[in-house]
Amino acid sequence: MTGTDRGARRDAAARLARERRWADLWDLVRRRLPLVEADSVLPLFDERWRPDGPERPLFDLLAATPPGTVEEARATLTADPLLEIPVDGWIVTGSLSPDGRWLAVHLRSWNSAHGHELQVFDLDDGRQVARRAGGADSGVMLNRGASVFSMDWIPPNPFLGLVRNDAAGGTMLQPEEFSLIAGLAWLDRDRFAVLARHYPRLGRDPEPADCHLTYYTGEGERAERVVLEEDLVWGERGVDILPSHLAADPSSGLLAVDGRTLRIIRPPRHVLARSPEQENLRELCFLAPDRLAAAGDECLEIWRATGATLERVRGIGLRPRRKRHHPILVPQRHEIVFLDGIPGSGAGGLVRYVDAETLAGVTGPRELSDSIGVGLWSAADGSRHALAVESAVYVVRDPAAGAVATLAGRPPSALRPADLPTLDSVRPATEPVRHLLALLRAAARPGEVRRGQ
Repeated sequence: MTGTDRGARRDAAARLARERRWADLWDLVRRRLPLVEADSVLPLFDERWRPDGPERPLFDLLAATPPGTVEEARATLTADPLLEIPVDGWIVTGSLSPDGRWLAVHLRSWNSAHGHELQVFDLDDGRQVARRAGGADSGVMLNRGASVFSMDWIPPNPFLGLVRNDAAGGTMLQPEEFSLIAGLAWLDRDRFAVLARHYPRLGRDPEPADCHLTYYTGEGERAERVVLEEDLVWGERGVDILPSHLAADPSSGLLAVDGRTLRIIRPPRHVLARSPEQENLRELCFLAPDRLAAAGDECLEIWRATGATLERVRGIGLRPRRKRHHPILVPQRHEIVFLDGIPGSGAGGLVRYVDAETLAGVTGPRELSDSIGVGLWSAADGSRHALAVESAVYVVRDPAAGAVATLAGRPPSALRPADLPTLDSVRPATEPVRHLLALLRAAARPGEVRRGQ
């Protein structure tokens, strides 16, 4: 948009107002003026004039928009997309809360006297809100901000278990002897699932007795536990493949588990779809209730449920990593982001974004493109994702912000109902952004204005 174009539109609007051609002026606003300019034109209208029909709510909302609101909102949306959270220690693991507001990290402190720590940050402003001593070198964690759930150790209990850490300290929730937690996942904001393996006989070659899923409320109260007996496959070397990864789809409440087969499960344990037997364990994330992304040692695959069968749709090669690939979905753009291996690198991985349908590399830069990190995490609602480096976390403020800023640069008549999912995926951080979203929704769906969203 050039200054000449903008000046010509202002001159045309002023001329129509002088001639009191209100319907033509409104047509100019709807068809030719980007939304970021429209609020400055509304004061030209006769205060008694209003359009008829489904466009009336948009007109009224624009008329009530304080000058500069849309420009301020767009500036917020186009600001630096990354929030840097420095931490004072080496990051072991971390997680975002289900709604993307809180970040929790588990650290090995630089000061060995302090051992392990949990640190919690408010992602609205990046400030640290909690710091607590931690125990084990846990690789699994969930958080709700006020409380953090992880595999940990609390003396004098000699076994690792599921622990809730909050302002009152650590509380062992699943102190089952000889259990090893393999994965945690939010079913929704108020429930989570735990995948664990139970080892009742310890010795030189410990062997598990069963694998199980345990369900908890968001407050850490156990609701139900079920056993996954079909995963105990005995071969010449003992147990061949055990579940090691768990994923959840909060939109449907379904779970995905790896092991000797990949499975989509309706809690507590009804298997909706299953893959053929496999030889490799895979990290999982849901792309839709019937579609999974699965990352193995040297491949990223898409699996789709057809009836009761999970079928491999396509795959691409990956460079192997000693650590996990951490595949996660960016739903605002329907992309998968993951860490690829780097030859000669230890813990670090290269961030790559691919299309979630074709697995083709995305065109154009993304927030974390070509960065190197040790872990990728996402909020259960898909609102944010984050990259951990050795001593900091970079949080993507809002993956849909740029797309919404682009929509604000279009005339209202160019908005369509197909734009609504993009608008619904934005986290409105300020009142101007909330007001802009209301304007965009009114333009995309004439006659239906949802204020304050």
